Amino acid sequence: GDVYEGQYKAGKREGQGTFRSATGDVYEGQYKGDKREGQGTNRYANGDVYEGQYMADKREGQGTYRNATGNVYEGQWRADNKEGQGVKTFATSGDVYEGQWTANKKEGQGTMRSKDGTQKEGQWKANDFVG
Repeated sequence: GDVYEGQYKAGKREGQGTFRSATGDVYEGQYKGDKREGQGTNRYANGDVYEGQYMADKREGQGTYRNATGNVYEGQWRADNKEGQGVKTFATSGDVYEGQWTANKKEGQGTMRSKDGTQKEGQWKANDFVG
């Protein structure tokens, strides 16, 4: 089952703690009112790792997400979504996108740089370059 080791206040997780879920996910970090809140690291059973800020149990603020395949996103989060300014490096292609994100998609001003040196700079909509 699930296991929590850490601080409590009034019967709720509060302060620093480690939570190991039955599915194999491990969260180490701060809690407030029984929810992940503040700085923390979540290591997922599939090999993905998120390190950054949480608010009300969701990724919120500045954070870095590395998935098991090697893709890395560093930037802003809102309600568990890539939202705001961020940089994503695609492991397979070596491409790097730097720019605006909305609801986990490239959206707004941004630049995609390819490994071969070519780049697309301008407006993006729902992950597509529109000029």
